[in-house]
Amino acid sequence: MANRTTANERMSIVAKYDLGREEGAAIEDWEDPDFSVYKSTDRYGFMHTHPVDFTPPDKLVQLERERAVKWGVMISKWHKFQNSDTLRRRVSKGIPNSVRGSVWKHVLDTDSIREEGVYSVMKELGRQTSPDIHQIDLDVLRTFRTHIMYRRRYDIKQQALFHVLVAYSMYNPTLGYCQGMSSIAAVLLMYLNEEDAFWAMVVLIGSPKFAMHGLLIPGLPKLLASCELHGRSRRRLFPKLDKHLQSQHIDPSDYCPAWFVKCFLDTIPFQLTLRVWDAMMFEGERVLMATSLVLLKINKKNMLKQSEDDIRISLQELSSQQLNEDYVIAELESVLSDLVKVNMAVLRPVVELQSLRELNRHALDKSVTEDARTTAGAGTSGIATATAMAVISVPSTPSPLPNNSQSRRQNGLVRTAHIYPSNSYQSNASTAGASSTGVNPSSSSHPNTSNHNPSQSRYHYSYASTSVNPSHPNSVPVNPSRPNAVPVNPSHPNTVPSQTLL
Repeated sequence: MANRTTANERMSIVAKYDLGREEGAAIEDWEDPDFSVYKSTDRYGFMHTHPVDFTPPDKLVQLERERAVKWGVMISKWHKFQNSDTLRRRVSKGIPNSVRGSVWKHVLDTDSIREEGVYSVMKELGRQTSPDIHQIDLDVLRTFRTHIMYRRRYDIKQQALFHVLVAYSMYNPTLGYCQGMSSIAAVLLMYLNEEDAFWAMVVLIGSPKFAMHGLLIPGLPKLLASCELHGRSRRRLFPKLDKHLQSQHIDPSDYCPAWFVKCFLDTIPFQLTLRVWDAMMFEGERVLMATSLVLLKINKKNMLKQSEDDIRISLQELSSQQLNEDYVIAELESVLSDLVKVNMAVLRPVVELQSLRELNRHALDKSVTEDARTTAGAGTSGIATATAMAVISVPSTPSPLPNNSQSRRQNGLVRTAHIYPSNSYQSNASTAGASSTGVNPSSSSHPNTSNHNPSQSRYHYSYASTSVNPSHPNSVPVNPSRPNAVPVNPSHPNTVPSQTLL
């Protein structure tokens, strides 16, 4: 998990991002790459140390322009095409780079979950209170160092990446931030604006269609289970290769984690990665499992001749392979079809958990509402404070609220915020996440208000590889490094079954 950040460290880091590259910015020489070594830039913005002509043939340029026009028509009539075979076929052919951001936004349907003003409040709360800022700052610096958007320290896109990650660490307090999220957010920011990228992160990590939450939380329950499923799929689809890999001591856990957590970023050529992401946006998480098997399939002949060391090198050098994108996508569709037939395309959750977000429409005590105004006020300059206010969230077991606002921050109560009309004070008791350690949430003793009313809900899964206490069928694993982000007790009378983390 991320390193904890002291208040002074947090203030110093935030100040550097606020200043950016203006006069007086303290930027070390090693923080900016030596641009003189780069000789060319490809169409996706990555710089290369050798001169290469990345100009596509005129025929391909014309074809992509024609496809972009067709996609533009489809986007304008999205309600008609969103579940059609036409959309599926065009995704399979590849989304034109010029419209990729707009298509991703529509496929993820971020507008349906966007809440006005929430991102601004999350960002400001994160800047003031996130314990993950130090680790986020470190990862922003080393994310896509050879890309023109992220090469300059504290430049605009680094600022946007920092803010998206900080905001999400507050929006999903049980997960917070972990390494791997920075690359995902950085790709989204290549095609989406800052706030759209934030809501795309919310969908990718929290919705049942993608369910990346379990890949990132402590204990990595879904990641472990995904490796196990990959092993079974490998054994079923490629028995000869599987036998050879086992004889060479190549376990799925040796190569799958990096593939799944980063959605194949840095694993295969970036242009092919985008094609895989296009398919993933449309089909969901099952594309990840299918892609992992396709990479074995297209390298099967060579791997069968290789020893352990050579196999490991081959798996590490997939990004340098010259792969025919259309061929790989065709194989992806074929393997995905095979997996669906044998019911091995996606993991089945072992435990369906209950509501992880409740709204309390009763007034909080004066100290809590004042603390919410103080904490979120600096980040809501675009929101008229006379008509709206930020509301903090609190955990879910009835107990008197502490009077000291600083102790509330230390106890993790200022975790998320939503914007509501003034004089309609609401508390968002939100938590999310799971780890490999099962606990009984009813044993928690965290403060909260009572008389909750159910509303929008979040979800998370517990997978086969997790150690949920079987004697407590409703027990919910929590993030041990964030002990105050306590799951809602599923037995709570006002808890609502849920399917989304949004």
